[in-house]
Amino acid sequence: MNDPFHLEGDIRISLREKIFRELVSNIIAHREYADARPATMMIYKDRVEFKNPNHPNGKGPINPKSFVPRPKNPVISRFMIQLGRAEELGSGITNVTKYLPFYAKGAKAIFIEDSMFSTVIPLIPNAKENDIENNINETPVKTPVKTPVKILSLLKENPSLTIPELASKTGKSESAVERTVRKLRESKHLKRIGPDKGGRWQVMEK
Repeated sequence: MNDPFHLEGDIRISLREKIFRELVSNIIAHREYADARPATMMIYKDRVEFKNPNHPNGKGPINPKSFVPRPKNPVISRFMIQLGRAEELGSGITNVTKYLPFYAKGAKAIFIEDSMFSTVIPLIPNAKENDIENNINETPVKTPVKTPVKILSLLKENPSLTIPELASKTGKSESAVERTVRKLRESKHLKRIGPDKGGRWQVMEK
């Protein structure tokens, strides 16, 4: 990846290091270590996408101007600060938001809180946010089994699986699984038997 020339005062700084060091540090400092899913960094033609297991404080996009940082692994965070690999709590989102428009002119980072915390860094100047958001679940290679088919197969084997368990087994976010399950129910491929807690799923044969 390129590293555009940038001066801060009379000192040249590496925008690439500023942005991506913060994001890698965040993966280490803020991941949910009780979750076995791997953290990933995927480089596409138009963006770099980070995903990290997370114990969410909420769900949905984060507004960098109004977010309130919360320590998820305080001991690790302090250690990273002492090593000089992080500045302070919340500096990751702050620095990425500050320096990204210089790295890719006009670009804005997308931060999404969920059981997998997603960060999307556009690489193409003036990339449209909606185009990036629509591709967040895109994979760099074709997957052999589509998510709806995988979910139906898993529920056929174990009708008691929960949304978080399905997310863990498919490698998708809980919100993505919820959307897929809703569509499967609307298309009469899937039926819920009993209450949300203690109930089970029934795969409808077509």
